[in-house]
Amino acid sequence: MEFAHAPLEGDNAFRLLRLLGGQGDIVECELFHTNTNYSKLHYEAVSYCWGSKQRPGTILINGQTLLVRESLVGLLKHLRHADPTKNRIIWIDAVCIDQQNKIEQGHQVQQMRRIYASARRVIFWLGETTPNVTLLMTALDLFNRTVKSYGWHRLAIVEQSAWELVVKALEAHPAILNAPGRMREALHDLLKRPWFRRAWIIQEVANARRGIVQCGKHVVACRPFTLAPRLLGIQANQHCCNVLDAMPTCSRTVSWWSEDRSLFSIVQKFRYSESTLDRDRIYALRGLCSFRDDRNFLGVDYEQPVQQVINDAIAHMCMCDRRSLPDSLYPSMGAFLNDLESMHLRVLIALLKSDNIDGVRDILHHYPTSIKITPLMLSYAVSSIHHGPGLTKLLLDFCQGPIQISEQIVIAACMNEAHAPAVCNLLLPYASSIGPSLGIFIAAARNPAQGRPIMSCLIKHFRPSETIVTAELSDAILLNEKARDELIDIIFQRLAGSVQINQDIALGAAKTPSDLMSLDAFFASKQLVVTEEILIATTQNRTWGPKVLEYLFQKTTAKYLPMSGRLVAAVIDAIEYNLDLLQLFLDYRKQDISICDEVLISILRHPEALRILNLFQDEKGILQMTQTTPATMSNYAVVPPLDWTFINIDSEGHPALWWAIDNAQEALLQALIRKGADLSVHGPRPIIKHGQRIDDREPMRYSYAHPLYLATKLGNLSIIKVLLDNVADINQGPTSLVAAMDQDKSFQFLLEHGARINGELLVGAAYYGNISVVKFAIENGVRDELDYALFLAAENCHIPVVENLLEAGAQIKARIPNRINNREYPYRSSWTVLHCAVFSKDASPDLIELLIKSGAELNARGDFGETALDIAAHVTRNRSVYECLLKAGAH
Repeated sequence: MEFAHAPLEGDNAFRLLRLLGGQGDIVECELFHTNTNYSKLHYEAVSYCWGSKQRPGTILINGQTLLVRESLVGLLKHLRHADPTKNRIIWIDAVCIDQQNKIEQGHQVQQMRRIYASARRVIFWLGETTPNVTLLMTALDLFNRTVKSYGWHRLAIVEQSAWELVVKALEAHPAILNAPGRMREALHDLLKRPWFRRAWIIQEVANARRGIVQCGKHVVACRPFTLAPRLLGIQANQHCCNVLDAMPTCSRTVSWWSEDRSLFSIVQKFRYSESTLDRDRIYALRGLCSFRDDRNFLGVDYEQPVQQVINDAIAHMCMCDRRSLPDSLYPSMGAFLNDLESMHLRVLIALLKSDNIDGVRDILHHYPTSIKITPLMLSYAVSSIHHGPGLTKLLLDFCQGPIQISEQIVIAACMNEAHAPAVCNLLLPYASSIGPSLGIFIAAARNPAQGRPIMSCLIKHFRPSETIVTAELSDAILLNEKARDELIDIIFQRLAGSVQINQDIALGAAKTPSDLMSLDAFFASKQLVVTEEILIATTQNRTWGPKVLEYLFQKTTAKYLPMSGRLVAAVIDAIEYNLDLLQLFLDYRKQDISICDEVLISILRHPEALRILNLFQDEKGILQMTQTTPATMSNYAVVPPLDWTFINIDSEGHPALWWAIDNAQEALLQALIRKGADLSVHGPRPIIKHGQRIDDREPMRYSYAHPLYLATKLGNLSIIKVLLDNVADINQGPTSLVAAMDQDKSFQFLLEHGARINGELLVGAAYYGNISVVKFAIENGVRDELDYALFLAAENCHIPVVENLLEAGAQIKARIPNRINNREYPYRSSWTVLHCAVFSKDASPDLIELLIKSGAELNARGDFGETALDIAAHVTRNRSVYECLLKAGAH
């Protein structure tokens, strides 16, 4: 019967283990609960390394079996008395704590400091012994007894001579060769053992009142063991030295134990210790902290995520509120421990980013020597919406020595929409090395809420010349809708009187959302020549474009500017469903506008193509459009570019037909048909729309799409009616029923108008996996193309379709010929339906089993000798399908 821990009752309750004496292979123990005061109990605590869980062992507790690690079984065998009448009371975490109960585990971990401190002594178990380790332990014990005979108070005088006596005695022994070398090797071995790296042993060592070091059956006092590195001339690493210094000896009082034992200093000292659980790298060190530092530390909770444990530790170390820390401060426990030296800076930045002024004040107060104010910190402070001035003043007052304020920090301050003037007034006295840079003034011009006061502050401080006003600054001012007028007033009326306007500034004014007052500030009385670039920029002004254009035509030289095709095309490109811009051009310059290729291209791109052509009051546009060659049409069609490809080799005169169908331009479609558009034309490449191929899952035989097929695919019933009314062949090329499979109304409409139910419909439905259409075709007597449809359904893993095709008579043993319906299959020739099913990217063991049960030839070979198993193993590398075939007997 397996042992189960009974729950502990009471906050002070814990368990002790009575290790029964004996010499047999079975280790027998008794586990009992106690609520007695720790100081009144006589027990020993064991500090050891758990070892590998891959090698389990068993012990008997209260007559029941408990599964433990094998290393623990060996330890207990060494600790128990040989005399069965003698027992030993010990505390050992693996047994005395219910390791399956996370709540109890967290509670007991918080008691471990008291458990180890109250133990009669602590046994530091370093593991099994070796011949060299036995020699070392014997020598250290002999050394201990020798020094004791002199008295430890005379240690400084006698310890070296006592060790020399021990070494000489060992060397004189005829059976012991190279004693010093073997002992050094043994000590190196011990210091490298996992016990020294285990996180939990550190508090077990440091809290022990008395202790012994044990390897196998050999025991030595702590004092001589801690002297071993010096006696043998070995330089132990710092981590091992810290552990040795913490052992219960007289030297502990002058080691790190007597220094600062805050959580930060302890974690910093033992950060590279190891534990199975990441959170134990904090919890295990918690018991080393001084009581003053520990009393406010949050409890141990093994149900907490590691990230929360990290933030709890950081909040305690930095004396800040954990809720103010972001969860992403450190991605892992290792990253946190490796960055301890920079932790305070990282936390300060996090507090600055979260506008936590109280947290910033606390961390600056508690760690005045650990933190250096950086430009990044100042940037966050000056950008703070809630506490910008307060945070900035805190950091500036904290700085020691000269304060370097960079241009980027001033720019960040200028962009603060709540406190820009106040923050800049704090910064600028420290910014004597910074001149009136364009970047600073642009940042102020972009501030919607503080534009005017911050610009006034900058002008007062820097006193810049009018040359600061550039195209970039004017763009920033005009884009600032909330503060635009006030900024223009400051810049153009108070900054050195008059500012010269150049082409760049005018260009920015024309293309920027603005109003007529702003335009007057830029153009009035300047005698500026308006260029084609300025007019094109006006077309990009979606808010005020028509008013800006009318202003330019009425009050500037724009009315004399030649109307190039590029300019008119830009106007058409820029308007969406607002024709006012084009109407203005026609009103002012109609006689100068001609319909060239660039203009036609822009017309075709526009969804209101017919209305635009009507504005020109000339059918010349449609005539030219229908006569444009495919090479030209392929370069434009509909915005965005590259979304469509227009190729029409059978009817080069009518490429716009495709655009009209796709955009549901019924009127334009009828106009094109009246002009003689060929409704039987095919496109030799699949049509692309919105980044997807409309027919991207169709067999190669359907790659030639005709207008009716395209209209059906798009599901536009009105366009379909127009095409049929104009004698489009409903059964031409790839049947339109295939395109309408997923659209009930279109499908029914085509049937009513004479669409044939044939093998093409069956093949298309099988390829797409449309089971309802497959059944429909079969019920209507379609029997040709059954085998081809079966190949396509299997290759696309449509299991219901495969079942229906087999029931309808598709041949399970059919093979793919070299050509099917003018499509070549050079690499799949002689494949069976099982080959196709295995080759599918969605291949399923369920489909494979269905085909095998239906009589598929398991080991059939293609023209190149390949079997279905070969394809699964070497082509698709599909393990589940491969195993399914093997199980069925494939070879």
